[in-house]
Amino acid sequence: MITDLPVELVHKIVRSAAPTTMATIRLCNKTLRNLASPLLFRTFHLTFSRNTGEALGCLADSTTLAKFVREIVLADDEMEDHLALEDIGILFEDLGSKMHKFTNLINLCITFTSLYESPPIGPTGSGQEAFQRRVLSFIDATKPLPSLQALTIKNLCPFDSPYSSFCREFSQGRPDHFSSLTSLSITVLSADGPEIVDDEAFGFIFFWEAIFQKLVLPAPAHSNLTSLTLRSDQLIGYLPNISFPVATAYPQLESITLQMFVFGGLTNAEHFILVHSATLKRLELQACSIVFEDGDSDDEELEPERFWSDIFAKLAEECTELVEVVMKRGESISEGTQDIPGGRFGYSVFSEYNGYRTVERMMDGEEGDEEALDTLLAVVADRQ
Repeated sequence: MITDLPVELVHKIVRSAAPTTMATIRLCNKTLRNLASPLLFRTFHLTFSRNTGEALGCLADSTTLAKFVREIVLADDEMEDHLALEDIGILFEDLGSKMHKFTNLINLCITFTSLYESPPIGPTGSGQEAFQRRVLSFIDATKPLPSLQALTIKNLCPFDSPYSSFCREFSQGRPDHFSSLTSLSITVLSADGPEIVDDEAFGFIFFWEAIFQKLVLPAPAHSNLTSLTLRSDQLIGYLPNISFPVATAYPQLESITLQMFVFGGLTNAEHFILVHSATLKRLELQACSIVFEDGDSDDEELEPERFWSDIFAKLAEECTELVEVVMKRGESISEGTQDIPGGRFGYSVFSEYNGYRTVERMMDGEEGDEEALDTLLAVVADRQ
């Protein structure tokens, strides 16, 4: 009899059981059902499929079980069937109207197929475009996810088709959908892969210039965000133009990760970091670059107003709460942004007509970058 066992032992047995065993255990009696259900329905790691969409829909409709769901992790399974992709997208679009029923959902992670590995279906990628738009429709829902604390979206690709409705649909979301978050991570890929971004890359530019700055940057004063991760496969900051807020946006922000962001000029990226110095404990910069506006000059004529050594010195001086700094000098997200020991830190020039161009020549004053980083890392290490 279950009543003959110590309560602590019963709890331990249920917690250590495999999911299939736990599903059987919960059918035995009411006591075991009450113990197993919160554990069995707590976390879901799923791939996008018709069965997955239908199962989540049924789960959302169950007032008894929906309240147990704390984490949903969804991954694209590189579907090649255009019609299946469309049907599954529609199914998940309908599911978006039910997401708010997961009243205790804390973590939501969505990973799409990287288009570098799986080219989009159709001449304009319309299948993937519609699929991503439909899966993300929960953002357009009238009711925000009430308890969501962590939102991760990987390999989001705002397509560049002139007929694209992706940007229009996504931009209907409201900032209050993000107000409860403590962690936000977004990885955005351009539709054409790691090529030069120009003003014809409409979807990619519109996402960063309009959607990102409309939905993410206008954080409410009571924002709970403690971790912000923004990744791009292209240098961004001038084109697309991103202007970080000049005032403290997130009063509790402890971790910032930026990938392929440019520093300098209109971007305010450095200032965005410094205004959070009172709370910032972790900083990670991957394949970032200091940009010069005079993109038509030869490298020999470049006289930068600021080097990475200046930024590192400022971080060491003002970010007194930092206990971890990660600096990776890779070339792009598609190459994994692995740090290159002894490699140069990023410097680029920007031209309105040619986009970004890496400065190949070692500039006078640049030699102090490595020493300044070592000093910053030493200062941070002393605080640990």
